Amino acid sequence: MRKQIHLYTRDGVYYFRRRIPEDLLQHYLPKREFKFSLGTRNYKEADRLQRKYSVILDDDFHQVRSGLKAPDTHIVTLEFIKRNDSPVVSRPYSDLPAQHPKVTLEADTFEALKDYWATQSPKSRTALAEANTIIKKFRKLVGKFRPSEVMKEHIVLLKDKMLKAGTAPATINKGRGILAAMFSTAVANSKLASNPCEGMKKLAVPEAEEESPYTIAELQLIFNSPVFKDGYRPSQGKGEAAFWLPLLGLYTGCRLNEGAQLFTEDVSSEHGIPYFVIKPDSATGRSVKDGKRRRVPIHPDLVHMGFLEYVDKMKQEGHVQLFPELKVTRAQGKLGDKWRDWWSSYIRDELGITRIPQPFHSFRHTFVEHGRISKMDNELRRIIEGHAVNSVDMKHYGNSLYPIEPLYEEIVKMKFKGLDLSHLFIR
Repeated sequence: MRKQIHLYTRDGVYYFRRRIPEDLLQHYLPKREFKFSLGTRNYKEADRLQRKYSVILDDDFHQVRSGLKAPDTHIVTLEFIKRNDSPVVSRPYSDLPAQHPKVTLEADTFEALKDYWATQSPKSRTALAEANTIIKKFRKLVGKFRPSEVMKEHIVLLKDKMLKAGTAPATINKGRGILAAMFSTAVANSKLASNPCEGMKKLAVPEAEEESPYTIAELQLIFNSPVFKDGYRPSQGKGEAAFWLPLLGLYTGCRLNEGAQLFTEDVSSEHGIPYFVIKPDSATGRSVKDGKRRRVPIHPDLVHMGFLEYVDKMKQEGHVQLFPELKVTRAQGKLGDKWRDWWSSYIRDELGITRIPQPFHSFRHTFVEHGRISKMDNELRRIIEGHAVNSVDMKHYGNSLYPIEPLYEEIVKMKFKGLDLSHLFIR
């Protein structure tokens, strides 16, 4: 009698079990075998089914070895539904394409995948650096696969290993999101057959990782500290950047590097309304998260604190940068990188505010919270912050600069009830 090498029983029910050949394991990882219930206690029926599924797998393995089937479509054709303990063929094998389109990237490498993604729409230096980081992480934790070889199982394995290594869920979400964007772009342009990240769900981000706005008490402590009351200018604070960057974050909700990369020419006025422009500029390496420029009206409190006088002084001294002491210190770095480290240390070590995960970015959340309390228009506030807008009317502006007057009307509404900054006013 023929030996049934793929059958075994459990509680009287026959199961199918077959190991994936060693030479094909790299294509199926982390799966190493096919194992599922055949849903029958009858030996003859089990034997018929195991021969049927063995033939399907033989054909599957043959196509993989012959290169007739792109690795990222090695979908498990046999699924096990535990609920009713029965096998299901996910779709007729005849429906699967016999051959996938040839990879048409310049080269079947992650570098080529990244470069093609970057050619389809402008990418910031940060996005490209993050893409390089997740590619290196993938190779280290999963293996040196070509893009056409990557399957959903590999993306799951990457997530699992990053979690095991203690990587924050938010960081994992960002990295896998970049991978998904690269694959999606290639698939949409017929450069790859399928996207292994499709259907990927984001990990839940623990509350501890979420940003928190500053309380009024914390803001009072910050702006009563030596930097703001006593003219304290530590070397790592980079001159007047130590004073103005936190105030810009508080009153405009700008991101750190949006403020750090401002040029003196970016500050101007229209119809008597002062504002600054946040914009990407490939010639100078300046970048914006969404790749779009926007005008941000300058709050009257900043004017009373002497911000425009500071800008005029920098212009008169011939400075291009508004904060000339800020420097890029590493490849793909940004002007605010080192400053961020100093500010975090100042807030945590010198002022004792330890509950805030990212001490500068929390100004952005503070702006959002108090903008709501001050009853600023939600859509106009989002334009000021540099967020995507929701209404069709707002979206019609696209990359155009939104009129400054309505933005200014909203920003003057911003109040921080209970916060006394009168000691910072010079007029």
